[in-house]
Amino acid sequence: MKKPMTQIFLVCLLIAISSQAVLAAKQPQKQQQASAIVAEVNGEKLTIADFQAYIKMRMSKEKQPRKLDEKQRQKIFDEYLNRELLYQEAIKNGLDKNAIINAEIENQRRNIVVSYTLQQLMQTPIKDSDMQEVYEKELAIPGKEYKTRHILVKTEAQANQLIKELDNGKNFMQLAKTYSIDASAKKGGELGWFSTKQMVEPFSNATEKLSKFSYTRAPVQTRFGWHIIRLDGTREIPPPAFDEVKKQIVALINNRRISAYIGSLRKKADVTIATTTQENKTNTASTSR
Repeated sequence: MKKPMTQIFLVCLLIAISSQAVLAAKQPQKQQQASAIVAEVNGEKLTIADFQAYIKMRMSKEKQPRKLDEKQRQKIFDEYLNRELLYQEAIKNGLDKNAIINAEIENQRRNIVVSYTLQQLMQTPIKDSDMQEVYEKELAIPGKEYKTRHILVKTEAQANQLIKELDNGKNFMQLAKTYSIDASAKKGGELGWFSTKQMVEPFSNATEKLSKFSYTRAPVQTRFGWHIIRLDGTREIPPPAFDEVKKQIVALINNRRISAYIGSLRKKADVTIATTTQENKTNTASTSR
């Protein structure tokens, strides 16, 4: 008589827990435990390794992985069995012969293999000296913040007219309160302190060119409308401490490792790209090295 699926699951779960407790376990033992059977569905044997892969896939959707209690693990195990039943029925109906489905399966297989390749690449320890070098060259740089006011209007013509009024001595804050179309109008156009990275590029570029208490002599266009910008002050901000940006440095170095690795593969590879012209629908090929 076959054991109930829940009973098999609990037995195999105990095997998995005990295997984690033995830190000095040999690789063959780990492989044997991974191949232990957690259930049989219509004669198809399901292993711990397969179930753990399913758990990993399910948990990857959560921002912060959590430790599963017995009830949560059992719920996922039931989902796992349901998936197997659906999979077997799909195979019975011939869906595994569908070309589109097989293309998607192959695409996912490649994604998984590539993901593990990149994980292995990032497991290479990063030297403290390399992290310190990146920090000093790229992140240990004092920043600069700007305090501005602006008048935002819908048309360039209106902005030019307001600039003429400012040239004739009109008060910037009063004009902002009267004509500006955004929420800062109530405060005379005040936007507070910001770095150039926090503002849209045309606005930040214009701000950087201003001297204290001067305003833009021509309207500045962004997706919000037309701006007249006045600079009220600047201040220097200290760079972040090394520990504050350590994770950012590690990510930066790993991204560069990956880019360099892919670049080396591209240099060695023969890549032929097929293109189709709309005029004659003829396939041509260009080679990239």
